[in-house]
Amino acid sequence: MPGQSLSSVEHKVDDFYTKIKDEIVEPDSGRMGVAKTPSQKIHLGRTLVLKGRFTKQWIAKALPNTVSKPGRGMGAESRAEVDQPIKDAMGAGTLGAPDGGRAFHGALRDAGKSSLHGVNHMKKVFTPVTRVLKSSLDARTRQMMEKKCKSRGSKKPAVAQTKLYFKVAAGDNSAENTVGCIKKVMRRMGNLGRTRSKGLQKNVQAMAAAALHRQCGLDRVLAALKEYRLDYSKGIVQMTPKDAFLHEKCE
Repeated sequence: MPGQSLSSVEHKVDDFYTKIKDEIVEPDSGRMGVAKTPSQKIHLGRTLVLKGRFTKQWIAKALPNTVSKPGRGMGAESRAEVDQPIKDAMGAGTLGAPDGGRAFHGALRDAGKSSLHGVNHMKKVFTPVTRVLKSSLDARTRQMMEKKCKSRGSKKPAVAQTKLYFKVAAGDNSAENTVGCIKKVMRRMGNLGRTRSKGLQKNVQAMAAAALHRQCGLDRVLAALKEYRLDYSKGIVQMTPKDAFLHEKCE
């Protein structure tokens, strides 16, 4: 809701899924805006999404803004940014399916999780088939993969297996899809596009959009406005509506 801190908004976003279990988890990040100066480009509202490929459970985390030279992209995620979210989100029986970023693979390795390799955005390789050694997986993850080898009705199995390996798609752009959905909600909220609000508050706006995407509908918006008006009348929130989403004014 307006005036809340970034951490409290994140908590509401992740109320439903504090841990993703028995899944292939795809992590990815995206930016929600750019601020430009003659000497630098600021990448705003960087958001990390971890999403289960089959259950579609997902968790969103805000990442710090980054700065690059004009004309350069956002750059890869760092270990400091992804280590804790990976440890927090990856429950029992999970297998990571990141892109080619080294930070994700390193964080998964340190968290005791195996990861699928083969995705390379630089070479435009997004959904390659890869294999993972069965002996490298713990018992619960191996059991999860074996279940995915079975077909359900007319659907073909998502995983194939040999005596030593499981064969599976290394990526399917599931997390990227959720990042895109959050952007779409932000645009509908007036936080992206020509009429967007100015400022560096994109992190808070992205988390609010993620919460609204998780529980869509007018009732959700009206409930947030009701809480804002009550807190404003009691003096808990001491800012005007136009300032309510300013990151620097959120305590």
